[in-house]
Amino acid sequence: LAAIAARCHNGARAARALRIFADAFTLRGSLHSNGDLSGRGYSKMWCSDYGRIFTLEANMAFAEAVHEMLLSSHNGLIEPFPAIPDEWENASFENLRAEGAFLVSAERSGGRTMRMSITSESGGTCRVASPFTGGISEFSMRPGETVELP
Repeated sequence: LAAIAARCHNGARAARALRIFADAFTLRGSLHSNGDLSGRGYSKMWCSDYGRIFTLEANMAFAEAVHEMLLSSHNGLIEPFPAIPDEWENASFENLRAEGAFLVSAERSGGRTMRMSITSESGGTCRVASPFTGGISEFSMRPGETVELP
């Protein structure tokens, strides 16, 4: 749910889904429980062993949802911080991979994107939804080249 909300650029909904997952479906050792451990009714599944049937794939989906909140990279367009909830005024990431073999780093402070850098691993055209201009920037990059924005 968090990944879908992030893909739809709904940061508040994504963050809420992540909080519910962490509070209600995560065991002490950080594994995912298939039942609602909180008893708040988030799931109809309940195990006689207090939800101890666990899996790992949901934890990977949790990480992907955070990635999707920090960096969108779909249909050839890179967008930093597309689904950040209001309470995440400060956030940063280094070298998240985007479509087209681009490594992206960005920093957000006080609710505004302050810096962004893109390194091309294989060269090609890079399209970015610029947080600085509000438009789409497009430029050609050579393999190994890094572009700093703004």
